[in-house]
Amino acid sequence: MKRESGRHECQNCGREYNNVDVAVKENNVNWPSHFPENGFCVDCGSTNIKHISNEAGFEETFKQYEEKCREILPFYQELGLLTNFEVRNGLRDYEVLRQRVQYNIKH
Repeated sequence: MKRESGRHECQNCGREYNNVDVAVKENNVNWPSHFPENGFCVDCGSTNIKHISNEAGFEETFKQYEEKCREILPFYQELGLLTNFEVRNGLRDYEVLRQRVQYNIKH
């Protein structure tokens, strides 16, 4: 929920940002914010970056997401195409996740 409160989007190209740091020491989670320091979108250069959080609708949206995942996860698990990965460091985990997915596809 804390991450949801910091969601922003470039109104020109749709790039999403988040200006909230999340750290939960007991779970070893450290998601730093990712927001352009200079105020310019890193993709298109626009300064038209708006706050888009919808905390009121977040819980319902997340519930729908979980329901859909419950329906399709067994299918991908059976095919051996499911990669389990717990993101703990935000975008810094991307490279490790990418490598794991590529490995699982090849093997």
